[in-house]
Amino acid sequence: MEVDGAQGVYDPPKQPEQPSDKLENEESMAGATCRICRGEAVSDNALYHPCKCKGSIKYIHESCLLEWTASKNIDVSKPGTTVNCDICHHPINFKTTYAENMPERIPLSLFLKKSTISFLSFLKVKVTSILAGFLFCFMTLLVWNAFGKIYTMLLDGEMPYPNSFYDSVIFGYRYDIPEKITDTTYAIQLALNYRFTAWQLFMVVVLHIGLYFQYDMIVRESVFGKMVLHKIGPQFTKEELLKTQLKERFPLMDDETIENVAKIMRARDELRNSEAIRNALRLDEENDPEVQHNSEQDDDNERPPEYEPRATSPHVHEDDELTEDEQDNEGPQINQNSFQGTHLFGQGPGQEEQDRPNDILPRPQEVFENHRAQAQFDDMMDARMAGNNEQQQQHQQEHEQEPAQEQEGPQPHNQNAQDEVPEQEEEQPQVFNAENFEDEDVNQQLPPPIIINLKLNLFNVLAYFCVAVVVIAGYLGLSYLIPTFIGYGLLKCYLGLIKIFCHGALRLYYLLRLSKAHSYAMDKVPFYDSFNQWLIGDVVSFITEYYYGYTKNTMKSSIIIRSIPAVTCYATAIGLVSLGSEWISKGYSRTNGMRNRTRRLVFQILFAIKCTFKVFTLFFIELAGFPILAGLLLDFALFAPMLSPGSYTWAPEICKFWPPLIFFVYWTVGTLYMYWFAKYIGMIRLHIIRPGVLFFIRSPDDPNIKILQDSLIHPLNIQLSRLLLSMFIYAVFIIVGFGFHTRVLFPHLLQSKMLVTSNLFFESKVKTLECFIAPFYFTKLIIESKPSVNLYVRKYWIRAFDVSTRKLRLSSFILGGEVPTERGYILYRNLFYRFFNAKKAQWSNPDLFTAPKTLSQANELFRMNSSVHAYFIPDGILMRVPSSDIVSRNYVQTLFVPVTKDDKLLKPLDLEAIKERNRQNSGDFGYLDEQNTEFDGYSIVYTPPSFRMRYSLLIAFVWLFASVLVLSTAIGCQYLVTTLITPVVFLVLLGTFNQETARESTLYMMKLKYKQLDIFFVCAGAVLGSVLLEKYHHYKLSRINLNDHIVPVGGEENEQDAGEVRRGQQVELDTLNREMSWTTVLSNILNRGEVKSVTALLMFFTLIYILLQTVAFNWEQFRTFALEYVIKMFFPKKGVFVSKYLKKVSDYESLNFLVLFMCINGIKLSAEVYGYRNRTFSMMFKLFIKTLFTRMKFMLITTFPLVISWLFMSTVEYWIHPEVYTSWGASFRFLWRYRLMPESDSVPWTVPQHLCYIMICIILGNHLVWSIGATSKKWFGAAVQNVKDEVYARGRILENFSNNE
Repeated sequence: MEVDGAQGVYDPPKQPEQPSDKLENEESMAGATCRICRGEAVSDNALYHPCKCKGSIKYIHESCLLEWTASKNIDVSKPGTTVNCDICHHPINFKTTYAENMPERIPLSLFLKKSTISFLSFLKVKVTSILAGFLFCFMTLLVWNAFGKIYTMLLDGEMPYPNSFYDSVIFGYRYDIPEKITDTTYAIQLALNYRFTAWQLFMVVVLHIGLYFQYDMIVRESVFGKMVLHKIGPQFTKEELLKTQLKERFPLMDDETIENVAKIMRARDELRNSEAIRNALRLDEENDPEVQHNSEQDDDNERPPEYEPRATSPHVHEDDELTEDEQDNEGPQINQNSFQGTHLFGQGPGQEEQDRPNDILPRPQEVFENHRAQAQFDDMMDARMAGNNEQQQQHQQEHEQEPAQEQEGPQPHNQNAQDEVPEQEEEQPQVFNAENFEDEDVNQQLPPPIIINLKLNLFNVLAYFCVAVVVIAGYLGLSYLIPTFIGYGLLKCYLGLIKIFCHGALRLYYLLRLSKAHSYAMDKVPFYDSFNQWLIGDVVSFITEYYYGYTKNTMKSSIIIRSIPAVTCYATAIGLVSLGSEWISKGYSRTNGMRNRTRRLVFQILFAIKCTFKVFTLFFIELAGFPILAGLLLDFALFAPMLSPGSYTWAPEICKFWPPLIFFVYWTVGTLYMYWFAKYIGMIRLHIIRPGVLFFIRSPDDPNIKILQDSLIHPLNIQLSRLLLSMFIYAVFIIVGFGFHTRVLFPHLLQSKMLVTSNLFFESKVKTLECFIAPFYFTKLIIESKPSVNLYVRKYWIRAFDVSTRKLRLSSFILGGEVPTERGYILYRNLFYRFFNAKKAQWSNPDLFTAPKTLSQANELFRMNSSVHAYFIPDGILMRVPSSDIVSRNYVQTLFVPVTKDDKLLKPLDLEAIKERNRQNSGDFGYLDEQNTEFDGYSIVYTPPSFRMRYSLLIAFVWLFASVLVLSTAIGCQYLVTTLITPVVFLVLLGTFNQETARESTLYMMKLKYKQLDIFFVCAGAVLGSVLLEKYHHYKLSRINLNDHIVPVGGEENEQDAGEVRRGQQVELDTLNREMSWTTVLSNILNRGEVKSVTALLMFFTLIYILLQTVAFNWEQFRTFALEYVIKMFFPKKGVFVSKYLKKVSDYESLNFLVLFMCINGIKLSAEVYGYRNRTFSMMFKLFIKTLFTRMKFMLITTFPLVISWLFMSTVEYWIHPEVYTSWGASFRFLWRYRLMPESDSVPWTVPQHLCYIMICIILGNHLVWSIGATSKKWFGAAVQNVKDEVYARGRILENFSNNE
């Protein structure tokens, strides 16, 4: 018997295989290997195939499988544990072995005892889990909300409801509550508190996580250590660092010995540097650091022994000698260790090495003195070791019981630590290896793993909840109460300073008599009056409202007012941290390092916090503020004029139920706009324009993109100015690109409502978000699946840029094409030839473009030769421009200069001015910005006069072509669908109404749709247009393909070749048909991840709805009919009382029952349906149908028989007593509504009536008995199996999967 040490798995002996089976297995496993270790089967480690996997991954060793399960923290020794294969997802075939003395029947007493214990344990776990979930998922958030309100009341010094602390904590500063407070009011308010706190806690967690990861990324960034070194310099020189480390490592070493070691190392470094310089001078490769490094290593290997310094460890005996290799490695290792440093943030010594002079060659006398110092050091070390060996035995006896774990952190080795080394270790020579020393320190500094052992029991849950309450109270006290209290005082000071400033500005206003200028501007300057009203009515009133709301405390429920003091405190703290770091580092530099360790630590922490908030501010503006602003501008310029005419914004109207949602809407819209803008830039950069034109828009392939490093190095004001410039450019593109059409061109200039969306059946001012996003999203998916659409859009833009650049003479600069006719202009004899007869004038000069003239020459030739009416006048200059979009920033500043044809500068570059500008823009740390110059290069292109104006006009042309494309596409799609749908609508209305009504309705629809856009019509037209474009492209490709494969007819060989060509052509056409078919398009759309996620969600809600409706129907049958009938028949006297009580209880309990049923099945179904997302859409639908039928089995047993019983008994009742009822429906209604009511007690009962309700009782009772029996059987079998596994199980063995073949 074997036991697995990792899992404690009992491995009983395997049953011997039959000879025939063994032979079969050997034949089938020939060449088989384990999927994990790739080893073959051996006698003591056989291969198994325990799952459905086939091929080379079919077999596995049992030991390898146990190691794999141990890595997954799965205890396979526990009976009932299921392990699924990570490839085929089938349960691995384990077999549980039992003791030989296990009885055939489990004793009843043992069964009852174990089952009761298991049930109580199960109940305890469930109750504890539910309690923990309730406390930590619900009560914790309410505790957060309660402490926030309590602290607010402490700051105000009063309660919102003076007579009730309970109402003050629940309702806070909400004053719109009803006069009569009921339980429902409390429940609604608790739900609102929960929602607000959940949103608040989510934002707090995101903020903390963001700040933490920003801080962690910053302190790990290599450039951060260099920035710290720039501010406060190194703590030690190289020699001082070596001495300090030696003192910490060997505290018994005296100063003389340490000084000799330092002297040896200094001599070695000087010698190595001198030889490196000689090699560099000899090879003329002093600018190649890699060659220098290699030469240093070669010199170390070839250096004579007499110049090799030798360093011995205190642990080396007299008869121990070091080999040459050890001596060669000794010096560099100590040197490398001295470079490591012990700084907090990983500060490297690279800059320290540069600051130290290393080009001084040693004199022979110094080499001799250093060699003599080394010999003295060796003698002292040998003498000291003799004394250390005598003291070692004494200390070993005193401290032999002392655990080695008492040394925590990177503590220096003391004498006691040395004495604990066993004797067998002392016999080995121990060389002072800096690399080993570094590894030991690192191992000592590694903290032990943090293991959180949370035990889930009732007492611990309550204790953990109490701890959470204390933590919440402390956190809110530190993050809200104290900062707000401090913020009150800070705001009082700041507001006082602002008041003084405002009084001074007001006095200056009257002293300078600016009131007269203001009155004059009100009368004479247009729009000044409206601007003044807006400034006073909106801006000043807004500021005044919040000012008095804060000072007078009249806006107690405003989150903004409550946040101002805390935000002021935090902003002041950040400012103090920034000033504190600057104040601490004042007077220090790279050459004057800070020596105080505590002072350095404080500076590094403050400096890291300062950099964290700087980077966080930039990232927040770029990742959140930028998209939100873009979304707001798009709402103003596009969505509001189209979806909600007459208003400035549209999103707030659809987010009234929860205002914070508007930020997410704007962020999503802005992010999508920026994404599509980036795709457009990528398209024109890849297919249209010359590389290097868009160098200012960084490419994702740019190696110089170092977002974090750039945020750290460059000053905050420079980066904010760049962000504001980008925001301004985006704002101009959005306002002018969209707002001009939606707010100026169509509504005012054209007096048209074409861009105001309408609906076919109803008019509404505010369109919902779903009605706008859903059709647009699915239309986008369909269009993007059509490659021909992208192709023709690209062709459109290629043509647009070609036309624009030719008109503006920018083909060379933008497209990179050399067009000689653009390098000047044609001078005509007079205006007649220029505007009315330009072609004839150009033909009059056969050398028009080959023989250009100057302006004076052309005028002289006009006078001399009257037959020539046009000359070509060259102008413009040649300019150096970037030849790549990923050039470095510094290199770009040397470009855009005029040159000659021979690439000679027309005027020299002012390099000093460029350096000064770079220094001002990059700040103190600009020299740390190391840029990749591999792709730096320039091209020489032609630029015409008035280049900036022409470039601006090019942007206007691009905007014009984009407007034409979008508007023509939208209006064309609208007209296409309107034209096609008009006959259909007319025919449908004609079949419903008379001809006149149908005609008028159709004409109204046509008039409406030809004058206003409809989002559904535009989307439908876009889909139809993309299909037609795809068909046209398909037809065009087929024609091209046919023309390329036409073979002349003649002879059998030509006919055979033509047949092969036709077959090949047919194969290609079939391939195109398959790629462009609706089936392929629909499959590509439905198999997208987001579509499958939405489909899985819809499937889940469909299953839940069907289950709830079925359960509700069965419950209503049981409560309303079965119980009522039993009570009426067997308890007639107390029937009314029981019925009323039962109805009241069942109405309340039915709601809870349905909610509980929904939660239980919802959790199971959500986990089941969520797994559908990894399958294809067709497989998802099949699994959904299978799950639906599996879940609907009880419908076949209960719901359908109940419906059939009602129909059958109603029919029998009407057939037996036709004189009582007017129709079959009357008998059904009587049995369903009135038979069990007290008013019908006087009506005699009939046999079909009794059978109707008895059948309900029988059907539901049969299902109840069957369910109880099945559940009991299942539970009994599981309980017996659990008892057997718990008492008699001896382990689990691996078996082959029998159905694998």
